[in-house]
Amino acid sequence: SACRETEKPLFIALAALAVNTCWRAMYIAYILLLVPGWMRDISVVSDAGKCGSFLITQNLATGSIALIGYWLAGLLSRPIQAAARRCAGVRAAIPGRAFPVVRAGLVGLMLCACIALTLLL
Repeated sequence: SACRETEKPLFIALAALAVNTCWRAMYIAYILLLVPGWMRDISVVSDAGKCGSFLITQNLATGSIALIGYWLAGLLSRPIQAAARRCAGVRAAIPGRAFPVVRAGLVGLMLCACIALTLLL
């Protein structure tokens, strides 16, 4: 989309890191405020090492994965968009009144395939 092309990579990286850090901070607050003591003793807030690893190491790792996924989404969506355009062309070729019949037939075919695969696998 046009919005993605104008966004700065540093802003996207910082946003991914901020979102990841925020949910981790809220998770720690949840553990500290709402979880019973015995569960707190085995959680990430039980010692400084676990909490540091949770906030720094794991935060950077999952933030990096989310950022890579965001950047790859543009590349991976191109074949999907091309297939959607081809499907739209096929849809335009089917007469309007016949489309519900074709759609019902395709749904029935997919249902039969699902049942057959369930029984076979």
